[in-house]
Amino acid sequence: MLSSFKGVFFDAGDTLITADPPVNEVALTMATQFFPDLAPPLLFSALAAARAFFGKYYVNYSSQEEDRLLTDMAQAMRTALRETADVDIDFLPFVQRVRDSIRYRPFPDVLPTLRSLCEQGKTLAVVSNWDPALPTLLAELGLAEFFAFILPSAEVGVEKPDGRIFSLALQRLGLEPQEVVHIGDQYESDVVGARAVGITPILLDRKGKARHQDVICISGLAELIVGGEGIRGRG
Repeated sequence: MLSSFKGVFFDAGDTLITADPPVNEVALTMATQFFPDLAPPLLFSALAAARAFFGKYYVNYSSQEEDRLLTDMAQAMRTALRETADVDIDFLPFVQRVRDSIRYRPFPDVLPTLRSLCEQGKTLAVVSNWDPALPTLLAELGLAEFFAFILPSAEVGVEKPDGRIFSLALQRLGLEPQEVVHIGDQYESDVVGARAVGITPILLDRKGKARHQDVICISGLAELIVGGEGIRGRG
């Protein structure tokens, strides 16, 4: 399927790896343990504040500033409850415990696919909306060795679908857009973002829920190393 491409970009979350159990489930379980007397609406408000802060601001923190990111996220939770319920709680120990409790695993098709693509001479890289810890995480999972580089959005300061993150990845790889394919699980971030700079996208739909007719869809990464040339002209 990828014979006409020299480089392959991968998204990370829900493409290469998944949290097991899901992050929201871990956070909720920990929250009920840390704050058993906190009313559920206030608990949900604090967790929502943490998600909102992380989603909006994590790209502003470098790989050396993870502790500051956690401190500021905990402060956002504290501020949210102060403003809505006049409750003052130090959330930093909770945020740190959640961070330490989250576990990721590669999908079963990841290692065989990466090995096969490397054996075919493809140059691989990761382009993902993620915090600065992504390179360390993928190294711990035994995946980093397959990639020429790992580029989290926090390192660039912009998220997909912003074309600048893809353009920087192309520069690092030394390839032209038409020589690269990008695989990810989000239509807006991965398909629209890749197309913005001329990269061919492939949408990974592990759950079979995608309804997009204008892009190649695959249900698993193994499909990248089997089949013919159907990808051409459809990205």
